[in-house]
Amino acid sequence: MTLPNIVEASTTMAAAGFSLGGGFVIVKFLFEWAGGRVDKREAAAIVTAERLDAATYKLIQTLEGRLNEQDARLNRVEGELIQCRAQHAQCELELGRLRAIVQGLGDVRQTAATIVAAERVVDRAVGKIGEQVKGDKP
Repeated sequence: MTLPNIVEASTTMAAAGFSLGGGFVIVKFLFEWAGGRVDKREAAAIVTAERLDAATYKLIQTLEGRLNEQDARLNRVEGELIQCRAQHAQCELELGRLRAIVQGLGDVRQTAATIVAAERVVDRAVGKIGEQVKGDKP
């Protein structure tokens, strides 16, 4: 080999080596860039999932608090309902007692009216009412 052939061969080899190395570096860069993009997407997805988990946890805590409040309210209302039913039963008993009293009072009045009417009939038959009437008039 002559010197120009060696120089030519070495420059050709150097160019081929640089091209191959450059191509390798570019391909490596593309793979790392694409991989990095996937990593960034995964990282963004993880951050989004963590935010979603935090929001869901907060929502669950809020709903549990509201549920506890509703349970306390339900227990209070059920207690009031039990008291109301007991008072209603007492009122029903009192109403029945008062109705019996009113009916008994009506029966007493009717019996008294019957007695008074019977006494008047007897008095008329005896003549007391007629005498009193005659004696009352001037």
